[in-house]
Amino acid sequence: MNKKIILGILMLFLIVGSVCTLARTEEAKTIAEQLEKEYNFKEGDVFNIVYGNPDLNINDLRKEIKSRKTSHGQGCIL
Repeated sequence: MNKKIILGILMLFLIVGSVCTLARTEEAKTIAEQLEKEYNFKEGDVFNIVYGNPDLNINDLRKEIKSRKTSHGQGCIL
């Protein structure tokens, strides 16, 4: 009986963690698309910066992206 309860709790954590990760990924994609349009980047160039920012603060993201822009208007996105 105890093994089933422990297994059930572990499965619950796995499901909740997966849902949270999917929600964060979708939120990061939405913000990245907005910033790509704003700064004329190619699709997908900004996603790693956005996803790597733990609080997804849009003003901090703008500063980070501005600091990575080169004089040619393209980003040095890693």
